[in-house]
Amino acid sequence: MFKSKVESRSWNFFNWSYFCMGMASLTALTVVALLFISRLNQGKSSGEIVVYIQDLTQVIVAAMKKRKEVAPQDTGCLLAAVHRVEELKCIIRLLPIWAAGILHVTSHSHQHSFGIIQARSVDRHLSHSFQIPPASLSIFSILTVLIGLVLYERALVPFARRFTGNPTGITCLQRMGIGFVVNILATIVSALVEIKRKAMAAQHNLLDKSSAVIPISVFWLMPQFCLHGIAEVFVSVGQLEFLYDQSPESMRSTAAALYWIAISIGN
Repeated sequence: MFKSKVESRSWNFFNWSYFCMGMASLTALTVVALLFISRLNQGKSSGEIVVYIQDLTQVIVAAMKKRKEVAPQDTGCLLAAVHRVEELKCIIRLLPIWAAGILHVTSHSHQHSFGIIQARSVDRHLSHSFQIPPASLSIFSILTVLIGLVLYERALVPFARRFTGNPTGITCLQRMGIGFVVNILATIVSALVEIKRKAMAAQHNLLDKSSAVIPISVFWLMPQFCLHGIAEVFVSVGQLEFLYDQSPESMRSTAAALYWIAISIGN
């Protein structure tokens, strides 16, 4: 169903591309907010995406209206129509894998909401005078992604290549599959930590005191952030590479747009 295509070492572009995005996120969390620049970039590409979606929608509508008509004799019009139809078929073929990525994003989206609430309720002190800001816990996830990408590129790929003979070590779908297993583990760990947190709150009669500090270290929350970071190394990068690799050259920007749409829906 899906083609297998490896062009020189273009596959590792996605690892380093995601690494750079992780560095940017880390910088934004620790040094300066880069929201203004990112909004400018989003505004530039959103118009192109809207136009493309309109084109594909027109293909669907035209196909429904003219399903009983005879094909036109104009070769130019016919080729253009066939091209659009093939692009639409390509997108439809990718939708199941694309939709699976939404679940991955949904499972760790709580890190930026409920995870902050959890962090606010526990002991965050590293010293008598300094405590970790609740929203900064995402640093642990980002650092895991950065370290994980380097280890994946430098250690896992060469090791797996010995057994699979695949220049990329494992396929995109295998990479995503491993990530989903780690994702499930991360979700289980998150649930167990929350059970522990609530049990400690009940033990000290703090369940109804929203501003109270539960006597449990913030580092209990670290495993779930780190595991979600590992899952991101496999699922997010694997999905981005898959969508790009399985799309015709004329649709690769659309494939990248689909990736970010999945992230927005998951969140």
